[in-house]
Amino acid sequence: MRVVREDPNLKDLLYAGTELGLYVSFDGGIKWNSFQRNLPIVPITDLMINGNDMIIATQGRAFWVMDDLNPLYELQEDSQTDFYVYEPEVAIRDNAFRSGSTAMGQNPYPGFSIMYYIKENVDSIPLKVEFMNAKGEVVRSYASDAKDRQEKIGKKTGMNRINWNLSLTNFSGVDGVFVGLGAGGHRAAPGNYSVKLSYGDWEVTKDLEVKPDPRWTATNAQYAEQQDLLNDVRELIEELQSTANDIRSVRSQINDLKARIDKDEFESVHEMADQIVKDITSFEDELVQPKQKTFQDVINFENKLEVQLLHIYGTIDGIEPPVTGGQKQRVKDLTAEFNAVMNAASGIENSLQELMSLIKAEDVPFIAPKKKN
Repeated sequence: MRVVREDPNLKDLLYAGTELGLYVSFDGGIKWNSFQRNLPIVPITDLMINGNDMIIATQGRAFWVMDDLNPLYELQEDSQTDFYVYEPEVAIRDNAFRSGSTAMGQNPYPGFSIMYYIKENVDSIPLKVEFMNAKGEVVRSYASDAKDRQEKIGKKTGMNRINWNLSLTNFSGVDGVFVGLGAGGHRAAPGNYSVKLSYGDWEVTKDLEVKPDPRWTATNAQYAEQQDLLNDVRELIEELQSTANDIRSVRSQINDLKARIDKDEFESVHEMADQIVKDITSFEDELVQPKQKTFQDVINFENKLEVQLLHIYGTIDGIEPPVTGGQKQRVKDLTAEFNAVMNAASGIENSLQELMSLIKAEDVPFIAPKKKN
């Protein structure tokens, strides 16, 4: 035995460092259990508790830190219920580098890593997790039965963990168009939040806090300004992508209509359909660049409005505030361009209404075999 320390946060919770690893006792040292986790078998010469983290020194090797000892503090409570959510740690919004490499130390998970316990998991009972801001608005949600992959979480009997890196959901994108940098959702600002976990008849809510990086000097007002601008740009991107998907779907349907009706028999319908397809293609060329299939294609084919909006969105989110004057001006310019381009959508909508009226007037069959060339 090299060192024994009592946890200052909980009486009779002891940790022991030995020649052959780490041990823990919950009853003041009467019984001991191995607490090795991913710590190599090395002599432990000293240890201490800082906040709710354990820091240990090893003989000539390195320091080892276990983040978040809250589950140890709450073992008695979680053993008395079928569903339990552990007290979350405070999250620090930072720009720290993170890598999956095992050859270097790891920074803590960005945002929240919330642990919960299910005594006996039932597959037919879904788990829903909602992160809410101080106004009670849901900013990110997950569910075990979600169809969207980025919102789906797993659950199992025993200990579980849900991670939220403070980012909103990624953009849906445009079908068949390469999604490059900046397609991820922006990060939530420092402040007070809450999380609600719902599982069957159980519903547990925990208060959360996001603190700014202490090395940064941005004010709450500057964070709020950044969030407002990011939300504005996000709305433009979502509307643009939705519109692009809609017009591409409409064009596909029009081309299908043209393929199954005789051009000589329905000449006027073909003429109007050809013009609408031409207008849609011209409109699409202003919104997205369908020729970009990989990240290398950005060199060969010009970026369009979608990518330009994504770029400024990612640039604003990529650093801590304040937002620069250049960023504000760029958003203003792109918003004006967006409004001008989107005005063309109303013209296409009017043409579609005329086409549908013509289809009815010409008694074009809704269902018919495609014509052979």
